[in-house]
Amino acid sequence: MVAARAETAEKKTRLDLLENVRVAGGVIADLPDIANVGAIPDLRRQENDLKRQEADLLARYSDRHPAVVNVRAQLADIQRAIAAEATRLAADVKHDYDLASARQLAVEKTLRDVTGQTDLDAAKAITLRELERNAAVNRTMFEEFLQRAKVTEEQSTFEARDARIITPAQAPTGASSPKTAQITLASLALGVIVGVGGAYLIELLNAGFTTPRQVEEMLELPLLASVSRMETRDLTAEGVVMTMPEYPTVKPLSRFSEAFRSLRSAVQMSDVDNPPKVVAVTSAVPREGKSTIAMTMAASAAQSGLKTLLIDGDLRHPSASRYFESEKSPGLVDYLVSDVDLEQILIWSDKLRHWFLPSGSKTQNPPDLLASDRFKALIASLRERFDLVVIDTPPLGPVVDPLIISQIADKTVYVVRWASTAREMIAHSIERLAGCRKVAGVVFNYVVDAEARKYGRYASSYYYGGRHYKKYYSE
Repeated sequence: MVAARAETAEKKTRLDLLENVRVAGGVIADLPDIANVGAIPDLRRQENDLKRQEADLLARYSDRHPAVVNVRAQLADIQRAIAAEATRLAADVKHDYDLASARQLAVEKTLRDVTGQTDLDAAKAITLRELERNAAVNRTMFEEFLQRAKVTEEQSTFEARDARIITPAQAPTGASSPKTAQITLASLALGVIVGVGGAYLIELLNAGFTTPRQVEEMLELPLLASVSRMETRDLTAEGVVMTMPEYPTVKPLSRFSEAFRSLRSAVQMSDVDNPPKVVAVTSAVPREGKSTIAMTMAASAAQSGLKTLLIDGDLRHPSASRYFESEKSPGLVDYLVSDVDLEQILIWSDKLRHWFLPSGSKTQNPPDLLASDRFKALIASLRERFDLVVIDTPPLGPVVDPLIISQIADKTVYVVRWASTAREMIAHSIERLAGCRKVAGVVFNYVVDAEARKYGRYASSYYYGGRHYKKYYSE
């Protein structure tokens, strides 16, 4: 009885340990009594091999790769098998404890019978033992009957099969699925198609001009210059932020200054026999930077030694007058409607080294003033007095002022915001001007150099358009 109780206590201890681990959420398969029993050691080795394969595959592929997914599926199957085996072994421990408990109870009962510790009298005890013997005999006979019935059933359903091994099965040399090479090639081809299609779609959605070829083919005009977008850090020198018209004077050897020198040279080349002296600057819509281009062009010419005059011809929104802080000073309107002396309204800029004629007072009929004979006479006199006269005009899309000024000016420079303004709008606006021969060409403004490189090395550069000058200006 002592041995039976010791065995029961040992089984109870193992069962309590399993229950404590299960309640605490631990892994039963990690217990020494479970980890080294049954098929768990082999399953653990297979699990470690699959984990190493997974680590090797993850070092070469992503976690969505078919090989990684396959190894993880196998690893999940092994882990489920380990869990099932651990559960089965835990059930065996419970079963062993139940058997030990039953054995202890039987020993205690036998001990009580031997020592006479029973509540039954002798006659009842004899009857009980006789019944127990009969029950044991009947149980044995019943088990033999069930065994024979099972054998008989198996023999009745057995069917002899005429089969023989012709060729032993060969182990596969490679995976039958997934077909990695075919999937990779198909994915590569699909990626190329989607990438090219997406790039083409983005290019179609971009309605603005981005390359000189587009300007030449659609407008039949050359690209005179390409002005990059200037950030605040680009306009900062020694801690002081300068304006763009000041840039050619402060940094005459910069690429920005070279662009305006090339612009002036291109305008002069537009008519070699009679170099333009009166140049109008316009655009299709507002906020394309035409006023800045006009002011910087005048500053660049003055820095080159030319006697230059900048006229604020935008009588509706005088941006140049605001820049020179002369929006309230008498100017062009006052000269055209009254007898103001020209010398009284001309302003000398010490900073930019050229003359400036502000727009002057407000007026309700700018087209009539610009079309007057007095304005034509003014331009004729300024043509004789200055080497270069730059007229900042309003946008051509909303108003007709640039059309009137283009009749008086020698050439018109058309400013286009790079990759922004619709091509059809620009083409329609240029058609309204007095013939393409009056238009010197197009200037790209606000060019983002990082984005322009994708269209080619010289996609937005004025150098690219140089080979087309003879086509447009030799006639």
